[in-house]
Amino acid sequence: MIKKNTVFLNGRKIGTYEFVQKAGSGHINFNGFDPYEAKLTDDQQIVLEWLKWSVEDQKNSPMDAVYLLILGEALISVSLAYIALTNRKKRKSCEYSALGLWNRRKSDDTEV
Repeated sequence: MIKKNTVFLNGRKIGTYEFVQKAGSGHINFNGFDPYEAKLTDDQQIVLEWLKWSVEDQKNSPMDAVYLLILGEALISVSLAYIALTNRKKRKSCEYSALGLWNRRKSDDTEV
């Protein structure tokens, strides 16, 4: 069995790999790379589920869903979860959620 090594980027764990090969010109290849899946906090999960509901069930655009969340139009429990997030977590949660939902909607539109 090959021992996995951990890859860090800017102090954050991003995955593991089996071995590294130099690819030239300052690049390297990680062979056997497995990305690390970050876990959402409970507050992030609540906000994400509300954003999904707002886009998928209520037919809001992803950006409208984010604006509604920021403006306090969400359920009280969702608003409290959003308030509990730090500013950095708020930005990242909303950015990733909006982009992910936008990409999903865009791919759904092209499949028709």
